[in-house]
Amino acid sequence: MKALAFIAALVAVAMTTAGRPGPDPYPLDGYEYTGIKRLRAYDLMQQGKIPGNLRLQPGARLPSEAIRLRMIDVGQSYDIGADTPLDPELQKGLERVVGRHPSYRAAILDITDPARPRFAAIRPDEGYIPGSVGKILVMTAIFNELKRLYPNDIRAREALLRNTQVVADRFVIPNSHAVPVVDDEFKSVAHRAIRVGDVFTLWEWIDHMISPSSNAAGSVVWKQALLMNAFGPDYPPSPEQEEQFFKSTPPAELSRAGHPRVGRAAARDGDRHRRAAPAHVFYRDGLPDRARQVEPGHPPAARALDAQSRTGQGRRPLE
Repeated sequence: MKALAFIAALVAVAMTTAGRPGPDPYPLDGYEYTGIKRLRAYDLMQQGKIPGNLRLQPGARLPSEAIRLRMIDVGQSYDIGADTPLDPELQKGLERVVGRHPSYRAAILDITDPARPRFAAIRPDEGYIPGSVGKILVMTAIFNELKRLYPNDIRAREALLRNTQVVADRFVIPNSHAVPVVDDEFKSVAHRAIRVGDVFTLWEWIDHMISPSSNAAGSVVWKQALLMNAFGPDYPPSPEQEEQFFKSTPPAELSRAGHPRVGRAAARDGDRHRRAAPAHVFYRDGLPDRARQVEPGHPPAARALDAQSRTGQGRRPLE
């Protein structure tokens, strides 16, 4: 339950920070649970114990225990489909706010009363996916793989997230998004782009992907989800095993395992979610910084992965 609450907070951050730079540090008291150094550093910053001028609104200083998964006990069977009724009052308000221009697409789910959710949407069947929204699917993918590895052991999933150290490699090139890099003694925080050779835990990579919306971190998390699926209980692989995996895996197999891996968790919810999965990693040494709406089975990510693993050079995926 605690893991779900923390993930929910990350998703909320993703939805509120998509499209704008800068870290969003909620919840600050999560360091002891997750080991994410950013959280402790920002907490110390609020106390004036380390340099920094990060100013937080009261709501951003709420503790983890304030997070409420409002539909965990009621409303879990609620699903949004083509026949989901639109709430008249909510729909009227949404149309008044964003329905004036044909380029707008929007949907809102009001769970103020979890037992009676209200839904409204503007042009819900027209695809328009900002790249950062795809990171939520990448996060879903890696948590889906964690559940597959440890179906009945949440503590084991948490331990893997906290204890697995991942080194930044060519998946983070090029990169311009700044992330908070905390020194080991919690004396300073540097906000800079991720560099090849940087080391973070899986929890921290996910945090970098969601909180400041780092594309480089999104690519690393995507890669780890793929490796987690490929190596199963032997994850994490050694650097040599990882290199051999990308060199020896045929492009067709990478195609099946790459893009669909991110969409696998969403596929349970229907074709509309599977089509929304990103086509390829957000950054990959020359791959474009975007996520596209594609049909299931579209293989460019795998071809790019295979091409670079064999040549050492980044290439745009073939269309």
